[in-house]
Amino acid sequence: MDSKYAKAKLDYLDSLFHDFENQKLDDYVMSHIAKYLTVLCSGIYEDIVKDFLIEFTQKNTSNIQIKDFLFIQIKRGIRNPTFKNIKEFLNRFDKSWTRSLNKKISEIHKEALNSIVNNKNLIAHGESSTITFPDLRENYTKSKEIFIELDKIILS
Repeated sequence: MDSKYAKAKLDYLDSLFHDFENQKLDDYVMSHIAKYLTVLCSGIYEDIVKDFLIEFTQKNTSNIQIKDFLFIQIKRGIRNPTFKNIKEFLNRFDKSWTRSLNKKISEIHKEALNSIVNNKNLIAHGESSTITFPDLRENYTKSKEIFIELDKIILS
């Protein structure tokens, strides 16, 4: 990955998943860990998308006023990083990024990302989420591919 920030964040998530997989914890505790990790994944994904655009802006924009404006727009930019929301956010910058992402990402990856974000919303609003650690682990593994591809599209 070109983005050191994204790599560090994804490595952190990988490490957490690995650590929790190797614990002998009961189902109740693991369900709460899954909920915690669901919220964490969604938040990190949101931050990674913003950081990709900040890195792109820093590399490709020299005018300080334009940079400042773009940084404000990027910081406000994306909530609930579903695949659809990411595409809409990227379209504001470069429609070719969205076209490239659509070509590279399969439905299975999109569904995995959307599942994480939808479950995060349920958890954050005190509603019932049935996410399990194994389901989240699988969704994370699949959805992570989107951000690896975004790194290539935006920063390479």
